[in-house]
Amino acid sequence: EYMGTSVTFMASTASNRVVSAVRVFGRPALNLVTERISLGAGARASGRVGAAGAAKSAGTSPRPVVLMAHATGFCRQMYEPVLAELVKAAPAAELDVVLWDSRLHGESAPPEPPREPPLPLDWNDNAYDLLQIVDALGIGGAQQLIGVGHSMGATTLLRAQLLRPGLFSRMLLYEPITFVPRSAAVDDGNAMMARKAATRRPSFASIAEARAAYKGRAIFARWTDAALEAYLAHGFMQRSDGAFWLRCAPLDEASVFAGNRYHHTYAQLPELSRVRDGVTVFGGEHSDSHSKALVDDLAAQIRSGGRTRAQSSTVSGASHFVIMERPDAVAEAVAEAVAEAAATT
Repeated sequence: EYMGTSVTFMASTASNRVVSAVRVFGRPALNLVTERISLGAGARASGRVGAAGAAKSAGTSPRPVVLMAHATGFCRQMYEPVLAELVKAAPAAELDVVLWDSRLHGESAPPEPPREPPLPLDWNDNAYDLLQIVDALGIGGAQQLIGVGHSMGATTLLRAQLLRPGLFSRMLLYEPITFVPRSAAVDDGNAMMARKAATRRPSFASIAEARAAYKGRAIFARWTDAALEAYLAHGFMQRSDGAFWLRCAPLDEASVFAGNRYHHTYAQLPELSRVRDGVTVFGGEHSDSHSKALVDDLAAQIRSGGRTRAQSSTVSGASHFVIMERPDAVAEAVAEAVAEAAATT
């Protein structure tokens, strides 16, 4: 489907990690930084893996693959605390994890911030990017592929599954940005988020200054120390002026929020099909965006099509930022999904 997609080896950051750039074709074509991590006693040693080699090794492996998609404004390393908890929750589990930085985020972001407000990012492009990553790394097909997504990332997984039924064998969706059909209230909410993002402070003189500004405040109030440190370490880059700048520039983040209006996932939820082990939609107990009624409704909409099992669940002590606040709970859900997948291999 994507004949020109390529994988360029970038680094082996540890014996079980390979970082690559996947060339995806869209508007525009660009490189998305991906990371593949092998966990468990059977972890493959990392090395220089091209597209064909990745496809060959992945396609014949019985190991489940867990693909984790991050939220707007963040980066792939927000899942590192989850992986640390996963190793503790399931030390004997054998699996591969694939993380990637979405376009405009993390190491996939442009090296310089935009000078003018960019056009809204169509969230369908994220789904097409994901499919190209899956194909380039050879992790689709008959292999057990478990999707874990947060916020925008959860919507990306939904869009990809709708485009390619059977892509995921299991889906764990944390507060997907998938609301009721278009309304003035929803559009006003998107516009408000875009305005807030556009005015976000873009840089700090030091990481210590950023830490002091964030720790225990506003959206960071419930974050674990590990989550905050992951964001500070990987969500910023030092530029020639010596300051530390957000990798996801405020105007780029605003364009992502503005683009939320161009997908219509809620209306398509009954069409979701061929998720063999089912879907769980999670909401935070203290979320200000996803009430329990909304989370229950999203699962009900999926079930209503009669094609896929779906359930809802509440994560205690968490707000919208479940991944950053309860990595232990997320790890437990992933460990359970991996165990289910291993049992059916």
